[in-house]
Amino acid sequence: MNCSKIKLLIPGLVLLLLSGCSEEQETIPTYTIEASTLSVNVPGAGHLEAASSQVINSPGRQPMTIAWLAEEYKDVKKGELIVKFDGEKLSIDSRNEQLDMMLIEKDIGKKVTEKNKLETEVDAEKEFVSEEFEFAKSYSVDDLRIYSQLEIIESIENTEFLSAKDEFLDWKKGSISEQSQSAVDVLDIQKMAINPN
Repeated sequence: MNCSKIKLLIPGLVLLLLSGCSEEQETIPTYTIEASTLSVNVPGAGHLEAASSQVINSPGRQPMTIAWLAEEYKDVKKGELIVKFDGEKLSIDSRNEQLDMMLIEKDIGKKVTEKNKLETEVDAEKEFVSEEFEFAKSYSVDDLRIYSQLEIIESIENTEFLSAKDEFLDWKKGSISEQSQSAVDVLDIQKMAINPN
């Protein structure tokens, strides 16, 4: 081969190599950014608890039906209405309690009237016994010779009977008062159970 051809070949190869190297440039990766929504999902299970909460009790002694409830997660201020209960059941319960109270008051009045009637009957009977006792004393003769033995025994028995009957009537009047007061106390307890105020 000729030297001259080699001389030409070498610079051609160098040029080829250099031109080949110049075409291969290092490229940096680039990303195009576009606006879109970002969604981050965290899988998990459980429940949330409020940092602070307030217990709300329904009025009355029985569970109530809620007619209206404030929107959840809404901030509320003191005195603001947050729940409205169905008032129909409360109204019916109130009327039933009033009726029960009226019936108990009527029973108490009836017991007091019965007590007064029985005490009046006992007082009348005591008065009658007292009059009979006075009659027996006023017409008793000190001279036992005038009476037969049977009349004397009958007079003594009558006086003893009247004394015993008078004691019995005293006991009966006290018993009537105690029984009536006990019945009224029971009705008062029932009244307190219906309306503790």
